[in-house]
Amino acid sequence: MAASLVFRERLRPLQWWGIALALTGAVVVITRGSPLAALHDISRSIGTGELLMFGAVLSWAAYTVIGRIAFAGLSPLVATTWAALWGLSFLLLGSVHELADIPWRQVAWPVWAAVVYLGAFGTVLGFVWYGEGVKAIGPSRTVVFNNLVPVFGVVLASLLLGESITASMVIGGTLSVLGVMLTNRRP
Repeated sequence: MAASLVFRERLRPLQWWGIALALTGAVVVITRGSPLAALHDISRSIGTGELLMFGAVLSWAAYTVIGRIAFAGLSPLVATTWAALWGLSFLLLGSVHELADIPWRQVAWPVWAAVVYLGAFGTVLGFVWYGEGVKAIGPSRTVVFNNLVPVFGVVLASLLLGESITASMVIGGTLSVLGVMLTNRRP
């Protein structure tokens, strides 16, 4: 929607329906199948974590729209490198007063392995591939895939942590997948 507003990118009616359907699916998953109850008593369904995720989604949308401009003149790898360096500088500024208090020698190797894994795969590969997607199919069609994050979160929580999957998660996930398919469908 941001690309439509900022770049005057024309979205077909089917794409608007797909965006609405994918967003509805995400809302169904997040509110545990009770979106109307969430409106009535929002504090029961939406907490700090959901608000932080909403902020993350807005940030990601801004990154995608800005990325459209950056990716026009840069490769996704170079654009990702610059974005990561900017992000790192802001994180270091925000945490500089805490770095001295960390017992670095006590940090176990699995922690370092996790940091390297997340840096290499979750950040570098993920951002580069996302940048390739923005370059190949545009920001509007790429960013709608973010609606699948709650779906994959639920599936992975079930597989890795033994969490139960509820009917609202299945319904919301199905709506999100259908919305993504509609949004990315060729005319």
